[in-house]
Amino acid sequence: AAELIEKARALDPNNTLMFELAGHLTQATGSLQESIANFRHASERDPLNLLMRRYLARMLNYAGQYQEAVQVLREAIATNPGFPAIHYELGRALLGLGDRQAALDAFEAEPSPTWRYIGVPLGYHAMKRTAAANAAMTELVAQSKGSEFQVAEAYAYFGDTDQAFHWLERARTLHDPGLMIVRRDPLLKSLERDPRYALFLASIGLTPA
Repeated sequence: AAELIEKARALDPNNTLMFELAGHLTQATGSLQESIANFRHASERDPLNLLMRRYLARMLNYAGQYQEAVQVLREAIATNPGFPAIHYELGRALLGLGDRQAALDAFEAEPSPTWRYIGVPLGYHAMKRTAAANAAMTELVAQSKGSEFQVAEAYAYFGDTDQAFHWLERARTLHDPGLMIVRRDPLLKSLERDPRYALFLASIGLTPA
């Protein structure tokens, strides 16, 4: 994949899709700063492409650059508040900043029902609203088809390690594309010292960051 991306770069060095694919690949197998640079290039070359801004913000979040992630996402929301998953990503960045109420507000404002199901349990858990968090988790699991990786993230954030690994394995078995962002995921931080984490990464051809 890296070789083909470099061939594409040589043929068309300003191609947005090439930078997007390079961003995903460098996040999965290389450095976060490389990934951020690739998504930044994609966003600069196609400024109305909000998906590229969303990916850029996610990588900034992974790198702990929460303030810039929030700025990127707020600008994207101002451009199109109905674009899916931008409020969800904003909620995650605000969690990184420790602004739990604002994070919950962002998750609840997410216009996509799927991403709202995924984000709201995180917000309730951060606010220590245990009953609401557990109810939202039950709803997320009921709506989990195609979101197995995100269920694993939520269980890891809740501190339920066994369930997190169970859902990671389901995601692997079902070829959930979310697994390409498994390394350095802040929501999976609680799993990194568990020996099962390195074994899981190895099962999908990755190594710990």
